[in-house]
Amino acid sequence: MRSVFMAFGLLFCAQTALAGPIDNLNFYTENYPPYNMTRNGEPTGIAVDLLAAILERADTATTIADVRVAPWARGYATAKREPNTVLFATTRTEKREDMFTWVGPIASTKLGVIGHKDAPAVNGVGDLADAKTVTIRDDVAEQLLVKKGLSTDAIHSVASKDSIVNLLERGRVAYWAYETNVARYVLKQRGLAADYEVKHVLQEGELYYAFHPDSDPDAIAAFREAFRAVKDSPAYQTIRARYLE
Repeated sequence: MRSVFMAFGLLFCAQTALAGPIDNLNFYTENYPPYNMTRNGEPTGIAVDLLAAILERADTATTIADVRVAPWARGYATAKREPNTVLFATTRTEKREDMFTWVGPIASTKLGVIGHKDAPAVNGVGDLADAKTVTIRDDVAEQLLVKKGLSTDAIHSVASKDSIVNLLERGRVAYWAYETNVARYVLKQRGLAADYEVKHVLQEGELYYAFHPDSDPDAIAAFREAFRAVKDSPAYQTIRARYLE
C-alpha cells in the first residue's frame, strides 16, 4: 500500500511540475495555410509548429492537441468575448490594436486583391466598385476594403475558404481579397496558381498570437518569454523553411 501511495505521489508531483499559468489558456486557430491548417486531422503550419516549440519550452501541460480549429469568424468572436482565449495567426491592425494583447510577430504578411491573370488591373479599391470581391467574414482584408470605402454591396462575404476557388472559377466573383501567401497556397493545391496573380496590395503587416486583453497576465508573460526564446533560436528559421522555401 505504501508503494501505491508513493506512486500516486510521484504522479501528482510530475503533473504539478508541468502545471503553469499557460494551462489556463484556450488556443483557437483556423485553416490559413501555410501559417495554420490541418493535415490528416492534425493542426500544423508555421504558427502551429512555432506554438508547439513555445509550449515545449514553457512550464505547461498544454500541447498542440489542445488547439481548437474553427472557422475564423467563430474563433474571432470567441477571442473577443472570452478571457484566456488566444487566436492565431492574427493580423495586427490599428482597428484591432486595443481589442487584444499581442505576442509576436510570427511572420510578416501581405494583404492583397487576387484575380485571374486576364482580369482587369486594380489600381485602387475604387476599381472594385463595379465587381464582386469575395472575402472571409470579419477577416482583416474585408475590414480594410470597407475602411477604404468599398461598399458592402460589392463584397461577397463567406464564412470559410472552402467555396472561394469555385466562386472565382465560375465567375461568381471577380476578385479575392486575402493574405497573398495563403491565397497562393490554396490556389496551388487546386493546380491554379499559374492562372491567378496579385492585382493590388492593400496592406503589409505582421501576424501575431492575439490574447483576450483580460487574460491571465502571468500566462501572457510566460508565453511571451517562451516565444522570445524560440524566436531567437535556430528553430524559428527551420520552421519557416519547412513551409516557405
